[in-house]
Amino acid sequence: MTTIVVANRKGGCGKTMLSLNIAGTLASQGKRVLLIDLDPQGSLSEILHRYPDDVQRPISRSLVSGHLEGALTSTAIPAIDFVPADDELSDINHGLDPVSRRTIRGRERLLADLLARSEDLVNGYDILVVDTPPDTKGELTSTAIVAADLIVVPIDPHAGARGAAADLITLADELRSFSAHPMNMALVLNRIKMQTGSYDLQAAEAAMEAFGDLACKTIIPSWLAYPKAAEDGLPVAFVKGADFTKANAIIKELMGELDDILDGELGVRS
Repeated sequence: MTTIVVANRKGGCGKTMLSLNIAGTLASQGKRVLLIDLDPQGSLSEILHRYPDDVQRPISRSLVSGHLEGALTSTAIPAIDFVPADDELSDINHGLDPVSRRTIRGRERLLADLLARSEDLVNGYDILVVDTPPDTKGELTSTAIVAADLIVVPIDPHAGARGAAADLITLADELRSFSAHPMNMALVLNRIKMQTGSYDLQAAEAAMEAFGDLACKTIIPSWLAYPKAAEDGLPVAFVKGADFTKANAIIKELMGELDDILDGELGVRS
């Protein structure tokens, strides 16, 4: 199973929408996808209409206990199962066991260890996609990064986005000693207004120049198709209509780049 973590400690850069559509495009190509919401705000859980009450064991307890069984639920999207967020993730984000209220030891490897102990379960999936919270010092982004084969960092055109991305690159480098995974990295320009000469495009070009080979060539436009599909609890790959097909083609183009980074592990069709 290949693990893709979508992360940026800056809020508003489109992590949740990108997580949903990466998972959706992979599922539309026949991949069996597990999607995990590690954001205590639960935006992805809201989109998919799946909540802690829908599972036997909330993900916060799974991370602490090391058992993923009972934390999964199905979704309305074919080939995607889901682990919803719960409020007690906030405790873990501050390094606390939500039951004992004690500091968690080895918290950098909480997700990696959970996946390793749940090998029989997760091996039923081709891809794991993890959505992470916007935070500055929280533990959830760190534990997700340590479990990652590929870290996808969305960058929006607004102030602070490039700095936040640079901080995440630094964080990943600091965490490499905790990981047995390659922790490849790809920066994605996201929610960009594509009008010629726009500030967004200028910011995107500046980010690509600043980050060099780490920046993907595919730019995700700020098209309404993405939020419109999400309003129905779906990625664009599973909504009919020309606008959604066009939007999905962009995600497929991006997935081709990510597949190249992973030496073909995703098996994406163009």
